[in-house]
Amino acid sequence: RIVELESQNQININLLNRREQECAGLQEKMQNIMAQNKGLQTQLSETKRKHAVSECKSKEEVMAVRLREADSMAAVAEMRQRIAELEIQKEEGILQGELNSSDSSQYIRELK
Repeated sequence: RIVELESQNQININLLNRREQECAGLQEKMQNIMAQNKGLQTQLSETKRKHAVSECKSKEEVMAVRLREADSMAAVAEMRQRIAELEIQKEEGILQGELNSSDSSQYIRELK
């Protein structure tokens, strides 16, 4: 009976040793996974930061384009206004020239 108990004890000791080795292996694996997870979290944070910076730059570029478009539209409107003013001045000049010519002709006729 003692031999049987010693044999059973040795089996239990061997089983316990295997379980402790498995446990140590699993803990090592867990530590590796945790370290990998931490690295991935760091990469994710950096990627999010870069994305936010990129998005901000993109929004700034869009705003810059919109401002340039608005400036261009304002410049075109000013040019159209100036063209309209010049066309009016041209028409006024033509009319004034016709009036002057008409007045001169009438004045010359009156002198004769």
